[in-house]
Amino acid sequence: MMETELFAAYRQYYRKIKLILVLALIGILVTALGVLVQGAADISIRTALQAVLKGVTGTPDTWTAQDKIVLLIRLPRLIMAMTTGAMLAIAGAVMQSITRNPLVSPFTIGISAAATFGASLYLLFGYMLGGVSEIGVMGGAFVMSTICAAGVYALSQKVGTGATALVLIGIGANYIFSAGTSILQFFAEEHKLAMIVNWTFGSFTGADWGQIAVMLPAALFGGIVLQLYAQRLNAMIAGDDDVLQTLGTNPERLRKRVGLTAVFVTSITICFTGIIGFVGLIAPHIARMLVGNQHHYLLPFSALLGAWLVLLADAVGHWILAPVVLPVGVVIAFVGVPLFMHLILRGRGQQWE
Repeated sequence: MMETELFAAYRQYYRKIKLILVLALIGILVTALGVLVQGAADISIRTALQAVLKGVTGTPDTWTAQDKIVLLIRLPRLIMAMTTGAMLAIAGAVMQSITRNPLVSPFTIGISAAATFGASLYLLFGYMLGGVSEIGVMGGAFVMSTICAAGVYALSQKVGTGATALVLIGIGANYIFSAGTSILQFFAEEHKLAMIVNWTFGSFTGADWGQIAVMLPAALFGGIVLQLYAQRLNAMIAGDDDVLQTLGTNPERLRKRVGLTAVFVTSITICFTGIIGFVGLIAPHIARMLVGNQHHYLLPFSALLGAWLVLLADAVGHWILAPVVLPVGVVIAFVGVPLFMHLILRGRGQQWE
């Protein structure tokens, strides 16, 4: 009798997962179509889909003006938004798991503040290298965030107190790099200060296929690597480090490999987009509410929800004050904070107990 009830519960669980998957895919598809047709130029859904088909089967010589708007401006922006949301969400999910802390996100260990400091440093002194360029800003953000992550992990390994040390040292690094950015802003000229502030908003303006060619492989690599650790992440979140050791897994080594992979995909993202917060915090929470803590399902569902949230925020940013475009980082903050507070007040943290 118990076996029958168990199989029934599993069937119900898988039906729930399939339903959520279908609804998420429909939501992403509808939102994506809205992003393709939304903007200053009036483009119908049929024209947008025909443009995408031309991009796959045709040559640039056959593209109309509307085709170029869809293929060179809106479609790269759409793909970058979805890739960004997916990468930040899956990174947030694993960071929460390896620290066993529902309040942790990829930015907790200071890489967002470090990336801002690196970008600000280049924007102020890039003229010494022959002028400021977009690639230089991205490089400065990526290098500094990578240095920060390596430093935080090295110090936490030296302290040797596990996830707690990682979070506390990361918070310290966050304050240090934020203070460094504030100093740079204090001495920056007015036009450079505006450039720094605009970068911190987070935006997909200027997205192109060259950036997509870097982000997509990084996203696929990071997603596949993290998915391979799903079973061990299940064990990590279910018990303490001693339990993991009895199962033959080194918790510190697992925390290091998974954490650095999450940091890598996050650093790749923010160097192109600027700071987009709350996705890595809120998307995994929603995914856990829907599918539980089984990482075989949690990681892909977090990626789907993150992609949808960022895509939706970008669409809202285009629509709400049109023709003025709000940066997606601002919209995500306005949406993410109330939703996060709602989850806390509803006591959703009980899923971690």
